[in-house]
Amino acid sequence: MRQARTHTAALAVLVAVALLTGCKRKAEVHRPADLTALARQAAEDNIRSTTRAPASVKFRGVQVYRQAATGQFAVCGQANVFGGMSETFVLFVAVATIAPDSPASAPRFAIEQLVAGTPADASRVYVETVARCFDKGGPQPALPGGTTPLPPLPASLDQERQPQPSAPPPPSGPLGPPGGPQTPAVQPSAPAAPPPGGVSEAPSQAPAGQDALLPATPGTVTMLQNGNLHAVPQGDVVRVVPKGTTMQVFGVAPGGWYQVGDTAPWGWVHGSMVERH
Repeated sequence: MRQARTHTAALAVLVAVALLTGCKRKAEVHRPADLTALARQAAEDNIRSTTRAPASVKFRGVQVYRQAATGQFAVCGQANVFGGMSETFVLFVAVATIAPDSPASAPRFAIEQLVAGTPADASRVYVETVARCFDKGGPQPALPGGTTPLPPLPASLDQERQPQPSAPPPPSGPLGPPGGPQTPAVQPSAPAAPPPGGVSEAPSQAPAGQDALLPATPGTVTMLQNGNLHAVPQGDVVRVVPKGTTMQVFGVAPGGWYQVGDTAPWGWVHGSMVERH
């Protein structure tokens, strides 16, 4: 009788240990760290499957970022996909999204990837890197009013390189605020005498961007794809505007440029990147 009780107690202990172990493993499956690791593995496997020699593909500097969309991860890094004796690594971005019909215990991922194997792909990878390779990246929820928040500026952006006005704004004149000081009109100066030899100096050209802003009819534009936002037309890129962002038009410039923003101007985009409303 005592021996039967001993066996029963031992069996109960084994069952309790098995239940605790099973619960612990099930909890581990749902940890964010596990989903991140699974997303990275799915992205790397997908990249290998698109090459001629999957076993030779190597990765380095891989980082995984949770995106703003639920169940979506951006896997960013470098990959050597050329095989053979090549030691060339190129940038890649892979977006891993959990399939809606996959079980929570073994999620499956749909992969969209870009590998900078060609110059055209390198440009697209750069755009995706700026838009996605940070926590809560990717397409953002729309703000009140229908606008979409922009991704953060890259940390390496040199703020001192932003274009500065070449001259202070003109003082208030006859068209200035009521009661302001009146500024006499500037009289044109006589042309300078030509130097010896009969060759006169050509008049200096106005700096690029001066007098470029033209009146714009009220309206909005929507980005047809991810596109660069410039400080001035053809100037430095300050950030990337995601596809689908709708912005107010504040001005236009020769060459098809629009000055855009929400309640205030952000910068300039080219007309080939937007649809005018």
